[in-house]
Amino acid sequence: MPHTPDRLLVLVAVAVLGVLSLGLIACGSSSDSTESDADAQQVAVTITDDGCDPTDLKATAGAVTFVVTNDDSSVNNEFEVLDGDAILGEEENVTEGLSAEVSVDLDPGTYDIVCGNPGDREPTGELTVSG
Repeated sequence: MPHTPDRLLVLVAVAVLGVLSLGLIACGSSSDSTESDADAQQVAVTITDDGCDPTDLKATAGAVTFVVTNDDSSVNNEFEVLDGDAILGEEENVTEGLSAEVSVDLDPGTYDIVCGNPGDREPTGELTVSG
């Protein structure tokens, strides 16, 4: 059975779509965030009326997940990791009784942490990241 131009065009279109679909599947599976989250170290911090507890946190370089809890502070509800004026990670609206997670990829160094209200970037603690 000879191929008519219309049938040939349909076959080419199906082949092209198949190749494009495989390319999209490969791109989507190259980096799985679940794997990186599972490998991240966890650091617990509690939002209090006075700021962060503990005030001095320690971590090693790489993926860090901060497990942020607000047991009973109605004054403060935001957690931030700062490098100077740059916000590297934050979680807002962690109101009384809630918890949240903030994941950040960190290089060795010293960072400010804030447990406060939105817009208040006054450090309430320090994070030391070792190599």
